[in-house]
Amino acid sequence: MDFHPNDRDSVHAVSPDIDPTKAARTIVAVDGNGVVFYGAQAISLIISCTGGFSGFLGRIFKKRFASMLLEPFYRLFAKHRGRIAFLFREAS
Repeated sequence: MDFHPNDRDSVHAVSPDIDPTKAARTIVAVDGNGVVFYGAQAISLIISCTGGFSGFLGRIFKKRFASMLLEPFYRLFAKHRGRIAFLFREAS
């Protein structure tokens, strides 16, 4: 899996099908076939690559209808990720 910045030139270099203004607002993932995923569906695609039970759930929720159910939770998390970040800090 590759990660790229979301500036206009980098986005266009990855895929001309990605809307750069949308990429600046939400997470974008492109699968091996060149299909573009946004938001909760993109998160599900990334999780589906992990394997195990979480990978299984990711494969289920990367389908468009199932990801629509998760989209409100993704937006809520994304909006407040700074407040939630303390849960994911490493212990020193």
